[in-house]
This record gives sequence, C-alpha cells and structure tokens, in this order.
Amino acid sequence: MFKHEEIKTVSMIWIFMMFSIFMYGFIVVIQSNNPKMMAQATDPDMYKMLLTVLSLMSLVTGGLSIAARRFLLKEKYYTSFLKSSNSAKGIYTVSSIISFALAETVAIYGLVLFFIGKNQNIFFSLAFVSIALIVFNKPSVKEYEDFKRKYEEKII
Repeated sequence: MFKHEEIKTVSMIWIFMMFSIFMYGFIVVIQSNNPKMMAQATDPDMYKMLLTVLSLMSLVTGGLSIAARRFLLKEKYYTSFLKSSNSAKGIYTVSSIISFALAETVAIYGLVLFFIGKNQNIFFSLAFVSIALIVFNKPSVKEYEDFKRKYEEKII
C-alpha cells in the first residue's frame, strides 16, 4: 500500500485527515435533514461578517498549508533541529502534519459557517478546497528522499 516504509506513518495521517473531512460532510448532510436545526434563526449580519472573515481566513490558511511544509523543510529552518537530534523522518512528519492541519482548518471553517448560516453549499465549497489542499500536500517519496539526503549531508 505504501511505496516507502519510512513515510508510512505520515501517509496514514494523510489518509485520516482526508477521512475526517468526509465525516464533516456526513454531519452536514445529516444535520441538513434535521428540521429543528435548520429552523433556528441566525442573525444575517453576523453570518455575513463571519462569512467574509472565514472566507479570507480560508485563503490565508490555504496559502499557509501549501507553504508550511516547504518552509519547514528548508535548510535555514531544520538546522535548528540538529542540536536536538531529530531525524529526517521526524522533521518531515512534523512538517507534513502541520501542513495537513492547516489544510483541514479550511473545512472546519466551512463547518462553522454551515452551523451558523445553514448553507450546505458554503461547507461543500470549503471542504472541496480543503481536500484539494490535502491532495496537493500528499506525502511524496521523492520529496522525502531529497530532504533526507540534504539533511544527512548537513549532519555529516
């Protein structure tokens, strides 16, 4: 199932993060069929404000999710880890998890907007963006091996 044993853990985390977004979608579909929940009044001004703020935050968070792992794997950053004797695998895993978490946050913003505004389309739009970000940040054997080689050269 996994192409490289050393990134098995981060690949499994990647799969679980994707699964969690699908679970959010399941919650939205179930709650959309709940007449009590859908009938609750929402202040339209508050919803518009939150829609604007969380949409902008989604753009920022999405950009950070793309840049995070690339930034964290740059030599300037990971050399500070050398003294604490972390492994290339550990640094790659941590940077990937940070990237996945930032990507998943976009779907969480959508879930919040759904519960406030009762609008499935907003949730599914942001969930799609979140899934696309997680797919874009999928663990790569080539990226890991390149990082590991650079990391080991720096240690030696």
